[in-house]
Amino acid sequence: MEYVLYKGALTARVAVDHALRAVETLGPEKSTFDDSPSIFVYSALLDVCAKAGAEEEAVSIMRRMKSENVQQNVVSYSAYLSIFATAGARGDRRAPYKALEALEEMRAVGLAPNEFSYSSAIASCASATTSIGCSAAVDLGRMLLAAMLRDGLEVTAVPYNTLLAGCARAVERDSGAMDLCWQLFSEMQERSIAMTVVTYTTLIDAGARAGDERILEHGMQLLQQMVDQGLAPNVFTFNAMFKAHVLKSMLYRDVK
Repeated sequence: MEYVLYKGALTARVAVDHALRAVETLGPEKSTFDDSPSIFVYSALLDVCAKAGAEEEAVSIMRRMKSENVQQNVVSYSAYLSIFATAGARGDRRAPYKALEALEEMRAVGLAPNEFSYSSAIASCASATTSIGCSAAVDLGRMLLAAMLRDGLEVTAVPYNTLLAGCARAVERDSGAMDLCWQLFSEMQERSIAMTVVTYTTLIDAGARAGDERILEHGMQLLQQMVDQGLAPNVFTFNAMFKAHVLKSMLYRDVK
């Protein structure tokens, strides 16, 4: 698709417009894929819509695929699911529920969601923590994690990190967000899920911004735990620890 050449030169929305016009040129007389653009073209187009946050266009493309009897696959649906994370980040309170509906549509047409499908749906929950509240967003995310296990899929640190990051973004406005961060961290430990540098860094940074005493008192233990697990703290980890120590020093000074 030629719209890839415009990446960086055009806004994401303009890229979608160019892509849509490109697809319109793929009529039966020009297409090499039976009587319509192939599933690969549509999947790529849905991916562009997701990056642009072009939900209306994505819905239109899904309808077009159905009207042209283009058999959808897990890749196209997963690309479609990605758009709801963007929508949630823009304040759409319905984004997580739209993602759940899309997963049900997948199953209705005989497609089994994979790890990427679920991760995209969980991202829509994480992006909505500031609009529907952390507790509601995490409840939806946990429901999806449970569905992954029922489907025989491995739950890794990736979806947990996504939920953790969603809660971390809300710690300064949601009084329960930091507790949920710790709960997600504890769940990973209880389920023996291999944590990553992102897991620890996100937790420490959230605690530093929230002024959470658990981070102020036990931050160094978390760093040691990282090292013991073979994880090397990076510059973002140390920046988060620095913020925690600065805050601790300020609090100690105020107490004195």
